[in-house]
Amino acid sequence: MLFRIVKNIELLPLRIMDRKESYLSVIGAHYVPDIVLDFLPRIFEAYKIRDYKSKNFQVSACENTLSTAGLLLSVASIESYANRIFRFEEKRGPVPEKISEIFWSKNNNFPKEDFERLLCEVYILRDVIVHNHIYDISTAVDRESWEIKHLDETLVIGKGEKDKKFKECVDCAAKKTKLLKLHVQPLKIGFEDLFTVLFVFDTFVRLSQSMLSDSHVPFRLYCKIGKTTESSLSRLLASYYRQITNEEYLKALESLLTELRGKYAHFLVSPYDDAFINNICPRPNCGKIGFHTILRGNTCAACGLSIGRPLAQNA
Repeated sequence: MLFRIVKNIELLPLRIMDRKESYLSVIGAHYVPDIVLDFLPRIFEAYKIRDYKSKNFQVSACENTLSTAGLLLSVASIESYANRIFRFEEKRGPVPEKISEIFWSKNNNFPKEDFERLLCEVYILRDVIVHNHIYDISTAVDRESWEIKHLDETLVIGKGEKDKKFKECVDCAAKKTKLLKLHVQPLKIGFEDLFTVLFVFDTFVRLSQSMLSDSHVPFRLYCKIGKTTESSLSRLLASYYRQITNEEYLKALESLLTELRGKYAHFLVSPYDDAFINNICPRPNCGKIGFHTILRGNTCAACGLSIGRPLAQNA
């Protein structure tokens, strides 16, 4: 029993009151930091040895399997946080549409149609994986070099041009989404698709925290890198970005990030402006992506600007 001391030194029993608390269940809150980022290094190792220039209809089984799993878990995290937002804001509906409407309701300058399209493409990729879209694939191979000279991929089971959302968001000839360039032929889904979805996830989290509150989306990252613990998804993504060697993907990615930064960066407020789309060199007329990293500290790969010391020593 607990006691309290009063002026006459008499010991009186302290009554313990019942404490009422309430919680919201978000089972996907730790999918990205505890699972996806845990096997991201394995995906990247498989990705690095890929021949980016050759024509092919699939990536390696390791890269494809882990990437598709990571994509499903990343979208599940978005869905879980979206439902938490819906509970706070007393809204319901399709995630891409309703989340964009909620952001717009907080600031009427927010480009809700553009953000809805962004999330819609991510959800289309989720559906491609979950519903296992099936393609008939035929190839013509050069007998001497064993290179694929002709490749034909025809969707036979799954959403296609007859589906309104799919037709709006997917270039059916290229078999990629129109904005994010995500592969919709399941066997081609790999590291690049997962990396793109992860920075969309990062953007969603930071916009939610900036335009709503940290309580709406209490995302936390504690990732062990060598002898240090990393808490910034932006710096972690930048560290991978600096190691990507596929020039075609890098060029498309830089163009996309510049576009997204122009649309969403001014809606991010401190301390939630630490987003990957904002992770650029601060030197005027430079703006190279991936300035704040883990192992290389705050350095620019383009102009050489360096601020401070590396964030992780002996990693």
